[in-house]
Amino acid sequence: IDMTDKQTDRLTHLVEDMLDVTRINAGKLAIIKAPFDLAELVSEVIERFQHQLLKADCPVRQELEKGVVGNWDRFRIEQVINNLFTNAIRYAPGSPLHVVLKTVGREAELCMHDQGPGVAEADRERIFQRFERVAGTNNVNGMGLGLYICREIIQAHGGSISVTNGPAGGATFVIKLPL
Repeated sequence: IDMTDKQTDRLTHLVEDMLDVTRINAGKLAIIKAPFDLAELVSEVIERFQHQLLKADCPVRQELEKGVVGNWDRFRIEQVINNLFTNAIRYAPGSPLHVVLKTVGREAELCMHDQGPGVAEADRERIFQRFERVAGTNNVNGMGLGLYICREIIQAHGGSISVTNGPAGGATFVIKLPL
């Protein structure tokens, strides 16, 4: 039953991703904005992922500035955060995650750093393209749609998403959203 449940979840996620790609291509990705506290949303996502994070041995250290309120689509921003946690669990199991949320000027900045293999400089733009994945990750399931959808959602909010490698290795994803 557990195996069937996991496969059903994977198929549901794939269908949802394909529908989002279709909406993006048609210019019809719905963004419904309303004010909400990003720190509260990030905390909720971390709590919901707690079982998967423990199973993957990915302890989370969080530094979340309270009261980072913006006018964003809560569902879509949650979709982006979910994708980043899913990718961290897939690509960096057994490594800690550091999540930082702060206000920088008139932007909210959400950083997620893992201690995984990192992303080669040559791949840092490419992984945000449709159907693109990092080379050498054949043992990781995925269609290469998640980060593409993330970038489209963040850009639809007037923000940006990027990835760099940390000084000690790992990948750091940085999301900037206008307040």
